[in-house]
Amino acid sequence: MKIVTFFVLVVSKLESSTASSSDVESSAAHNKTKDILKKDLGLVSSSKSRHHFASDDDMSSAGYWYSAEGSQSYFEARGKCKWSSPISAPEFWGKSFLYTKSQAFNQFWHDAGKDNLLVRECHTPDVDREGQLWIIRRFGPFNTTGGAKEGEWHTTKFLEPVHKRWVTGNFGGRINEEGELFTSPPLHVHHEHVSYTECLPSYLRASRQVLETMRVNRITAIHGDNYFVNSEGGAIGNAYKSFPEGVGKRMENVYYFDNRIGDIRPPGSPVMQWWNEIGYRYTLETPKRELLHMSRFNLANFFENVKIHIPEDTGSIFWMSWKMPTNGEMETNWCHTHGAEHIIIFKGDPSKFALGGKYAKKDPWTPKHVDDVDTVADELIQSAREAGIGHCNGYIQWDGEEPRMTQFNCKPWHFKKGDVVAIVSLYDTARRPNTNTRQHLIFRGDYYPDDPNLIEKDTGLIFENLQFCGENPDHCVSQASLGYKMYMVFFNRGWMPEYYAYKSVFGWIIAIGIFGLALFGTYKLCMWLRNMFLLKILSNSNKDKNSSEYKVLATKEN
Repeated sequence: MKIVTFFVLVVSKLESSTASSSDVESSAAHNKTKDILKKDLGLVSSSKSRHHFASDDDMSSAGYWYSAEGSQSYFEARGKCKWSSPISAPEFWGKSFLYTKSQAFNQFWHDAGKDNLLVRECHTPDVDREGQLWIIRRFGPFNTTGGAKEGEWHTTKFLEPVHKRWVTGNFGGRINEEGELFTSPPLHVHHEHVSYTECLPSYLRASRQVLETMRVNRITAIHGDNYFVNSEGGAIGNAYKSFPEGVGKRMENVYYFDNRIGDIRPPGSPVMQWWNEIGYRYTLETPKRELLHMSRFNLANFFENVKIHIPEDTGSIFWMSWKMPTNGEMETNWCHTHGAEHIIIFKGDPSKFALGGKYAKKDPWTPKHVDDVDTVADELIQSAREAGIGHCNGYIQWDGEEPRMTQFNCKPWHFKKGDVVAIVSLYDTARRPNTNTRQHLIFRGDYYPDDPNLIEKDTGLIFENLQFCGENPDHCVSQASLGYKMYMVFFNRGWMPEYYAYKSVFGWIIAIGIFGLALFGTYKLCMWLRNMFLLKILSNSNKDKNSSEYKVLATKEN
């Protein structure tokens, strides 16, 4: 049976929730959902993209990220939910729940109406994996009228304490009142993160935690460009992920959630009401294999949300490299981008072929101009082959002007600690004028460490699993101390440098100098206030003395 037919059948099995009439999925709702998903299930025509899709054979071994298999089990489990009564989001998640539409630097100081958002939750057994449970939350409603491309985004965040458990799958979608999934457009997922610690830059930069050392990490991450545009279905493919049997990611003590969703219709569009539906499947049983995550992020200006500046009306190349953190085997890998012509992963040191020589950039942040991106891609691949370096091409998919999932199959991929990897992105804004000129380039991968007890020895594999990298694989930024941030601000005007110890030292000297000046200034202010106080007392005392002498003199004269 073809996969397309399979997913249409999946939709027909969606069962109604039993909590209230608002969750009953009528036959009309089923038909509407089918129509939405049928739109997503077809292949994009070649007229919309100059790239060919990877065939089903190419992607069949690419890992769980590229499969929505098992999604019907989620909907069946959800259909059996006994939903809780609605409760306000701040009451449900406490003070940690924040909601803003502001784009200000201190955006989380501006509340967009968090008290109006309600949460309902459901704990339900998975229908396929015995002993595993889904925890599902719906929160909303959000009432939007478009305008995301003009700057209106809906950002939420919270934290939640948990006992140790093992995540085996997750779901994150936008739904209407009947539980039907929205596609993109009209709703675009800028990002949806689950992390081990508080590491959302837009929150940290406007809180006192900006003074602390920042360690960035992820448990799961999804973006709008990760929508499927192939036979697996866009809405389901972006929302549902299931790890292989016997595999889990640890979650313990606390997890942090944040997302940023935009209604990308024109401003002033009719009101559209939607909810966030987020869920994860877990087990308390230790899995046979632990799955670890890694993300490698481009360097750019911290105050611009770390975005690459793509030059207009020309071709350009941007790349970064890093060292693998341990011995392991890749389960699946993917990337986040805002659209490109080529994305290539090289499993080797860029200094050993043309990438690190001819195509070295002038700094870690600025793309290099190239004349023909296709020729450059071919040259890099040929040069790497001659150096004995393997590569995997990303099959970039476009849905009109919307970038969709870039498909990678880099497996089998066994690596050793210290192996150098590079990712390259080639852009051509002359060929594709609608290319977003403010970009991210993020490599993401889930892998199995060779040593199953490694996490107990090296917690950095969890708490520092996202690093910011430039061209030198030895100098990725795994954590940002106050010294590093001071150097970044005072020496680089916000541009994130590669990590070198001396830069942090200079930053610490600046911080100590500012602290010393502040202490000295406080001391001088206190001394000035003290002197003013003493002068006031002395002045009053002299006035009293003169008054007394006058009274004595007056008495004598009388």
